[in-house]
Amino acid sequence: MKRVGIVARTFKIWDRSAIYMFDNIRRICFMNNCIPIMIIPPQIVDYYEYSGSEIGLLTETEIKYLESIIDECDGIIIPGGDRWYKYDEVIYNYALEKDMPLLAICMGMQLMVTMDSGCRPIKINDDSHYKKNTDYVHSVSIDKNSKLYGIIGKDSLRVNSYHNFYVDKVSKLKVIARSNEGYIEGVEMPNKKFVVGLQWHPEIMYDYDLDNQKIMNEFFKNL
Repeated sequence: MKRVGIVARTFKIWDRSAIYMFDNIRRICFMNNCIPIMIIPPQIVDYYEYSGSEIGLLTETEIKYLESIIDECDGIIIPGGDRWYKYDEVIYNYALEKDMPLLAICMGMQLMVTMDSGCRPIKINDDSHYKKNTDYVHSVSIDKNSKLYGIIGKDSLRVNSYHNFYVDKVSKLKVIARSNEGYIEGVEMPNKKFVVGLQWHPEIMYDYDLDNQKIMNEFFKNL
């Protein structure tokens, strides 16, 4: 079976920090006959208590730890969350170096764009794109010359939306989807097997939207 590395996220429970994997991603992996492997951050810090900028760079040993886990994987999913850390950046760069299939979701896409262009996510001044538990929030237009269009065969798509930040420029990445406001909603890395970032959450839409199910399934087909 193929193995998918899923970058861990942090939260607080009973006044203690914990590391977790989103359950819908776990289930989708098994539905596609793949084994999910959680990529756990290696630094000896309480990640929940600090922002990414407050935690120092990884040591060479810590980087090797992450690389050894990634070497056991056939593809990488960088999920959404409230913040990313240096270990997210190390994972992303190493996956690119190995030309591994990679799907980055919501904050994961913002990480891709930040690493690509140096721009930081910008706060959206209203809640128009932050609507939890809503099946469809807005539409995105899709570039016809993109992997995304090749997957679903449509130039527009209705999506959910769980974010209140956006990114506004790319360098090597190609913009493949935008919202009506012009916000970047999807990117891909040209000349890579499958390196795609989406601002919405296709994993949440997997059970009720065929197009987003196709997007997720295409990632697994490329492993």
